[in-house]
Amino acid sequence: MTTFIVSLWDSIFTPGPTPTLVMATNASFVALIGLLTVLAFMTRNIHVFALLAVAVALCVSVQWFLKELAVVKEEEEKKSKERGATAGPAAMAAEEKKEQ
Repeated sequence: MTTFIVSLWDSIFTPGPTPTLVMATNASFVALIGLLTVLAFMTRNIHVFALLAVAVALCVSVQWFLKELAVVKEEEEKKSKERGATAGPAAMAAEEKKEQ
């Protein structure tokens, strides 16, 4: 448990989504949705049902965004491997300068 917390703290300062941060985010969403589900059926309050719907929508949108980030990362790695295999460092730097 301590290593998870230390890893989570370190992942906050690491750019991009790390597996530890994604796991903590998913656990937080599961806890939030679980709590709101219990509250919704205990109170039968329309406001709690609305909060539950917002929480589910937020969870789904975060998962979609994380998947899109993974796709972009894979495309960038593939692109850099293709460039690296066909050109030397000087050609790669010149091509990056063109893209900017």
